[in-house]
Amino acid sequence: MRFPSKALGGCAATLLVAGVLLPAGSARAATTTTSTINWKACTESTESGLHCAAVQVPLDYNQPNGPQIKIAVVAHPATDPAQRKGSLFWNPGGPGGSGTQTLKAALPDFTGYEQAHFDIISFDPRGIQESDGLKCYDSPAQEQAALADVPAGLFPSNPAQERAEINAWTRFDKACATHGGPIQNHMGTADVARDMDRIRAAIGDRQITFDGTSYGTYLGVTYANLFPSRVAAMVLDGNVDPNAWNDARTGTQISTFDRLNSPLGSELGFRTFIRDCAEAGTDKCAFAAGSDVATLAKWRTLKKRLATQTVTVAGQSFDAAFLTTYTAAELESVQPSSLGMPGWAGLAQVLQAVWSGSLPGSDHHVAAPQLRGEVRPAQHSALAAAMMGTGAAVGLAADVPQGAEGTDGVLCGETPNPRDPYSYQPQAALYNRAESPDGFGSTWTWEAGACPNWQARDQDEYRGPWNRLPASKYLIIGTLADSNTAYTSSLAMAGEVGGARLLTETGGGHTSFLNQSTCVNNAIDAFVGRGQLPPVGTVCNQDEPPF
Repeated sequence: MRFPSKALGGCAATLLVAGVLLPAGSARAATTTTSTINWKACTESTESGLHCAAVQVPLDYNQPNGPQIKIAVVAHPATDPAQRKGSLFWNPGGPGGSGTQTLKAALPDFTGYEQAHFDIISFDPRGIQESDGLKCYDSPAQEQAALADVPAGLFPSNPAQERAEINAWTRFDKACATHGGPIQNHMGTADVARDMDRIRAAIGDRQITFDGTSYGTYLGVTYANLFPSRVAAMVLDGNVDPNAWNDARTGTQISTFDRLNSPLGSELGFRTFIRDCAEAGTDKCAFAAGSDVATLAKWRTLKKRLATQTVTVAGQSFDAAFLTTYTAAELESVQPSSLGMPGWAGLAQVLQAVWSGSLPGSDHHVAAPQLRGEVRPAQHSALAAAMMGTGAAVGLAADVPQGAEGTDGVLCGETPNPRDPYSYQPQAALYNRAESPDGFGSTWTWEAGACPNWQARDQDEYRGPWNRLPASKYLIIGTLADSNTAYTSSLAMAGEVGGARLLTETGGGHTSFLNQSTCVNNAIDAFVGRGQLPPVGTVCNQDEPPF
């Protein structure tokens, strides 16, 4: 792939792909007669070596010559072009994660081998951020006003809040239905995979290597089964169980992230945090209270206290719900992340500050909790951090809506969720009892809070089978105490694709990508470089303990 040698400015290059998409069973094969991709140095990152382009793809792949939409693409060229092996496509998770806004910060988390030998490609999926988007409102301010009644913790704590939140999401859903345009019916993962294959064809590579984190694993396995001949190697890290994501029968009663056992993941990650904090002591973990039993009791006492009074720290008011969701979000990276999360020591510092009523020192800012990919309502004191799969402390352009619609356009339009909004509180209580006694069932159940009244539906889904690519082309990575996509989902993914190799990372956090392990990275390099899988049963430790 050829990139300009000098910074040319601008980021609105155009990709022209001539050809048609022809049906080929459950997948559509791209036949490309000519292709041209014009890269330009990204305006905002000329020193990073990133290049930008815009891809034109069909809105509806059943009408390839019909209306076209723009997909924003970003690339980091291989640092050793003489030894280039091809393109490595990366999706940061979500749904709703923006590749154009996260790749620059995420580069240090790719292995040195990947950076040297691959052009690392990412993009904003259709409907998201700089790609032609689903815009339910004309401005971020309008969206924030519409969602102002959604509690800061993202789930209701009493019947009055429940009614207010349901009404807010109902208004939001109606705005999307009336103002969002035709793209809302074409935002499913299968169409994103087809877009990705258009980009591959334009680049000129016969096959791609893919690295997906969190929801990005679902995009990866969808691409692998739509276009199995196009895959050289597939690394899936912090996995989404594809059958659970698509479970239409159970989805009438149980929301998406509960089906994925995310409450269990957060509970296991939280208990690992409590144990490690207690063992580290107050010199390294500010919230430690002696034993793990005493430290857990301290957190529960704090939550009980916040049920009747709020504490404001660094400009953010904490009630019991916000404490729960903030804790879940910040568990995702055990060390401070290049993508904006404070690490477990930083989480402990904030928890101690809420306990004592102040944060020493500080110009410190408490980041709003975000578990999927979107920026949530305006009452949050900081619109940053903790995106599902990677976390991203990024700002949005003034003319780009805040992004809830992009995430919900995929989540609610593709994966089934209960249609009765008043069933979500009982469901949350059920998952608190069954998987998370510390209340993370509430956080995860209401992550699908926009879905009951969402009217659009993806028109061209892919629901399996999941074993069309040989299992030897996969490396599945699961973190034992993954606080978001539970380890059970990585076990399920390995089995559903036909018995793929599972590499286990010890410790907590969400994905190995965010919680680096030299052992894991060496296995990735051997796999993407030589096709060599690690021995069955390989277990890798994280490089740095959290405290």
